[in-house]
This record gives sequence, structure tokens and C-alpha cells, in this order.
Amino acid sequence: MSPSLEAPVRPIAEAGVTAVPFSSLEVRGLKKHFIKRSMLPWESAVNIRAVDGVDFIVSPRQVVGLVGESGCGKTTLGRMLVRLEDPTEARFFLMASTWRKCAVNP
Repeated sequence: MSPSLEAPVRPIAEAGVTAVPFSSLEVRGLKKHFIKRSMLPWESAVNIRAVDGVDFIVSPRQVVGLVGESGCGKTTLGRMLVRLEDPTEARFFLMASTWRKCAVNP
């Protein structure tokens, strides 16, 4: 019997958020911002939001495909999931327990 996403949500006490029971991977508030500095001294730096506030849940035995337009952050999101890039901010949950808190959420 596979887990249902319609199942009641239960709190994760340590993180202060809720999670779907039996989720294999849950990502909350995934963000990656880059600072683009100008070569000209009179121009200010620009904050580029490559990924901004992505939330998703992957259940056991579920296959996920990431689809989007060119330049929308698919590669950046994938690189953050496998830790090739550090997120600006994120909460990762594995099997409904906190396994990594990044950057702004110590």
C-alpha cells in the first residue's frame, strides 16, 4: 500500500513546520541569490534571484521531472539538491526529520 498525499499532516516539532507523512524528501523555501557586481565603479551591484522560494515533496517510489523555460533555475535547483551549490536559504527534510538547515535558518 503506497502512502497517500491526502493523509493528515503532522507537525515536525524541531522545525516548527508541517510535513506530509512518509515523505522521502521535502524541500521548503529553497532560494539561491547571486550578486552581480558591476565593472563600473558608479554602478551598484544587482541581486539576481536564480531560485526564489521553491517548495516540493517527493514521496517514496515517486519519480520527479523538472521542466521549465530556459534560464528559469532548473540546473541551479538540481545543483543545490546534490550540494554542488549552497542555497541562500532552505530547509530540507528527509523521511520527515530535519537533516539540513542552511544559511539564514540555522
